[in-house]
Amino acid sequence: MITIVHFTKELLFAFFILYIVSDERVKQNINDFIIMHITNIFDKSACNIMNIMNIMNIMNIMNFLTLMQDDEDGDILVSSPNNDTSSDDKKENKKPEIKYEDKYLDHIRKMDKEYKFTCEENEQIKLKTTELYDDIIKEYSNKMNECMGKINKIQIKIIKYENNSDDEYCDIDENGEDDSVLGVTKDDKIKTLIENRSQLQTEYNKINKLIETSEGQQEVMNEANKKAIKLIQDEGLNKLKDTFVIERTPLGNVLMVWNNKRETFEYYSDNTIPYRYLEVVGRKYVKAFNCRNIYVDMEEELKISEERLKKEKEMKEMKEMKEKEEQLNMEESKKNNTGAEQPKKNVFAKFKSYNKEAGSGRVNTAPPPKNSIPNKSIMDNANEKVLLKDRANRYTYEGKLSNFKILKRVDRKVVDKKYALSFADFKKMQAQKNKI
Repeated sequence: MITIVHFTKELLFAFFILYIVSDERVKQNINDFIIMHITNIFDKSACNIMNIMNIMNIMNIMNFLTLMQDDEDGDILVSSPNNDTSSDDKKENKKPEIKYEDKYLDHIRKMDKEYKFTCEENEQIKLKTTELYDDIIKEYSNKMNECMGKINKIQIKIIKYENNSDDEYCDIDENGEDDSVLGVTKDDKIKTLIENRSQLQTEYNKINKLIETSEGQQEVMNEANKKAIKLIQDEGLNKLKDTFVIERTPLGNVLMVWNNKRETFEYYSDNTIPYRYLEVVGRKYVKAFNCRNIYVDMEEELKISEERLKKEKEMKEMKEMKEKEEQLNMEESKKNNTGAEQPKKNVFAKFKSYNKEAGSGRVNTAPPPKNSIPNKSIMDNANEKVLLKDRANRYTYEGKLSNFKILKRVDRKVVDKKYALSFADFKKMQAQKNKI
């Protein structure tokens, strides 16, 4: 082995000396010879590598097809690397398949039902609350002034009617208002005016309490805060009109958008989609854009309806029990009353109204018509209580997928302020430029 290595070194050294002392043509021939042999070696190596990879791929495909066939037959077995027990006890544990109708349901129920405000929206709520508080206080002040004005007018009318006799007053006052609706006589009119004045005074005191006392001001602040939260929340939900999701249902593709003004999910599809599949697309929309507050969980609503129906049934049973007890007490009191005369029994039979001929009093021996006999099954179904949900998700069909416009039309009045400029505003701008 050492001799072969030494011989190879000597041969390469001689070849190197020959390459140095040779002319240009010989060097070119040597280069071509070396390149040719190196290329042949690489080509053979590449072919061998490709053959090996093809064989491995074929083996993998065969193994995959074998596993697929075993999966269809239900014979896939999992063996433990540390235990060589029987294969019957080592079958693969498969997860239960989720129905398409229940897709995204677990994720939706884990989400928070309340609307999540951003830091910017919280600041807007504070500013809006202060603004609405000032507007409400101003509105209440105007109502107080209006009530006081009406009270003063009523007081003047009362003094006028009290100082005049029955023959001197007139139904039409100085301001042209008709006083005949107040009553016929003077006393009736004065009584009506006093009642109206007391109602206005009560309203005035109520508003004054809201404005002057700290409790009333806090109540007004809470009202303004609720309105501000509702406004900012609606602004955030209105932005959802530019968002949409696409879901592939078992009956075709569905594109869905939320319309906050109509409070409905608008969807586009080329096929007729049932409600249970639309619920899945709605859940996907809520999950994608984190807007749990717009979605209604039907199972939760049914539970609430069942609880309400159960309470109503209990209240009705308690009321019936109370009525029965009162009736029993009344019957016992009648029995204990010895002075009461017992009614005499009538030996003649009383026929029902449908057994008598109309207008005559004679007994009708013919059988009653079929329509007059009540159907027991129909009556039983009518008496059954039906669960009614207070809320439900609404889905509105807007057309085929081709009807949906992905590119929204830009409002030029918002982008270009000059486009919304009226001629009067234009003249004012020109006048201001001329003054400058």
